[in-house]
Amino acid sequence: MQPKVSIIIPVYNGQDYISEAIDSALAQTYDNCEVIVVNDGSTDATEEIVLSYGDRVRYYAKKNGGVATALNLGIENMKGEYFAWLSHDDIFYPEKIEKQIEALEQCGDMKAPLYGNWDKMEMPRRIIRTGRTDARFSKEEWTNGLFPVLFGLVNGCTVLIHKSHFERVGLFKEELITSQDYDMWFRIFRGQKLVYVEEPLIAYRFHEKQGSNTIEEFKTNCEEIQLEMIKELTQDELERIFNGKYKFYFDMMRHAAENGWTRCQRELYEMFLREEPNMEKNREIKSINEPVVLYCAGKNGRYLQKEILVRNIEVKAFSDGDSSLWGMDIDGIKCIPPNEIPKDSLILVTKDEAEELVEILKNQGFKKVMTYEDIASEVFESIPKKELVIKYCV
Repeated sequence: MQPKVSIIIPVYNGQDYISEAIDSALAQTYDNCEVIVVNDGSTDATEEIVLSYGDRVRYYAKKNGGVATALNLGIENMKGEYFAWLSHDDIFYPEKIEKQIEALEQCGDMKAPLYGNWDKMEMPRRIIRTGRTDARFSKEEWTNGLFPVLFGLVNGCTVLIHKSHFERVGLFKEELITSQDYDMWFRIFRGQKLVYVEEPLIAYRFHEKQGSNTIEEFKTNCEEIQLEMIKELTQDELERIFNGKYKFYFDMMRHAAENGWTRCQRELYEMFLREEPNMEKNREIKSINEPVVLYCAGKNGRYLQKEILVRNIEVKAFSDGDSSLWGMDIDGIKCIPPNEIPKDSLILVTKDEAEELVEILKNQGFKKVMTYEDIASEVFESIPKKELVIKYCV
């Protein structure tokens, strides 16, 4: 017999979207589903809309307490063996549950935590079928316990979680305002072999009223939970997930920089210095005040950008003589034409045998120009060793 799946929809003032969410849950091709809607103290027409579905939906109403409280109420009352979370403003594709149960059957472990890919949906209802698979990561990394959690790759509405995991680690922490999902995935995914479904099976809606845009503490909470997770890692976990501490610090600082988490980036830098005491002498490079521009946006430039990031120095831009690269986003940094480089910039020419190019730039009025070799041998000669960075980060 097919195991029952409980689709739990927490909702607060969701009158604009709740019907679409419920309809998508009821339209599942998997036969053994129940749909639970938990109204977290809505003051709009949410209750009237949900009640119109009659006994096709199990309905609970409560005082407003946050999404974690609503999810927990749903979990406490679910009759299924599996938990699936559907936000009131997102939608499941019809085969979402069916394909996820099939994936568990194929892996041979029906209790393995499962998550997957998703499509982006913009207003009013335009689906951009791109998914989020990142070519930087291997299949092994996508299924490697805490790896996807630390890189923010888990969309909560893609998960399918066996109820035994809640018995093992507990429910969502109700005191957390916005990061209760990643706290939960950290606890559930830790030490587990995951199942990852690459086919997008949900549409995640982007709009101005979602919590990431309206909750003032969102960014702060994200940084706090990221730091808490990192500090909990054991040396064994660090080795198994990242193959060593050099790659760990590079990857985590880069991830923090991409998200604009300046506090997280700064604390990671301090943690790295404590790990490597003789890195202390490199603190002086933090005194660089001029904008740093990496000239030549190839392999050397990308390597140097990562090594600079470890020292908590911001690269303002890439630049290149190749006009096809202008305006391109390279590792989260814009590539600009040479004539847009601020004259007060420190230009690091990352090209091999760059002496001629250095002279050209100096003749154009740039006073602070260094070659890739100057930087690699004089400024960044201490650990992390260049060969380790190349091995794990390029």
